[in-house]
Amino acid sequence: MSRNVIKGLLRISSVLALVLSLSTGLVVPAFSETIVLRSGGGIALLSPDPNWTYLAGSPVIPLSAVPFTAADFAAALSGPSAIVVPPYGSAWLPSLVCDPLAQWISVSTSWGPASTLFARDFDVTTCCIVKATLTFCWAADDYLGDAAAGGANPSGVYLNQAPLPIDGGNYATEFSSTVDVTSLVHCGLNELHVYDRDGAAVVSGAMFNATLEITGCPLATERATWSKIKALYR
Repeated sequence: MSRNVIKGLLRISSVLALVLSLSTGLVVPAFSETIVLRSGGGIALLSPDPNWTYLAGSPVIPLSAVPFTAADFAAALSGPSAIVVPPYGSAWLPSLVCDPLAQWISVSTSWGPASTLFARDFDVTTCCIVKATLTFCWAADDYLGDAAAGGANPSGVYLNQAPLPIDGGNYATEFSSTVDVTSLVHCGLNELHVYDRDGAAVVSGAMFNATLEITGCPLATERATWSKIKALYR
């Protein structure tokens, strides 16, 4: 078989493949988006963490006697920067298996103590979202949310001011939870808040990783006409 014949057959097969894919309107999966939000990543110890700000209250008692309001979340976002601190002695977990780059943050170089609402905003570039999940792993002194000791805000994590079913934990063990947040995340600027509840008036702080996995809408290929196909192979 001559080289020209082979080239002709390959050309025909490629045209047929193109016709099949375009004329049937096959869909091409969209790229997914992964966003990693960690405490203290890459920041020197005893330095401010520019990614996380906070609203702090008193030790032992809840940060608020009523459910958090939009004003509380806004105050946390506009508050001072959290401080990256070393683990408190041998009591605090030295690092997270889920994210060895995460570090402890608190409200001072002396580890607080204070019940604290940490906050940051982040950008999502996917504008047609099919599914979004948030995996959150953490250690906290004393725990996340009011659930363990009573209070008006049992949740320890809030996405765009909506409470997620994540709470509890302690400073010596790593905890993890995955939540479907498809209905909560959106294209553009989003907010994440982490509520660290102090319970003993000694020290306070949290170390965590929040990984957001977003799947975008599939992209439908354009149905082709014979004129478009012929134009491609002139």
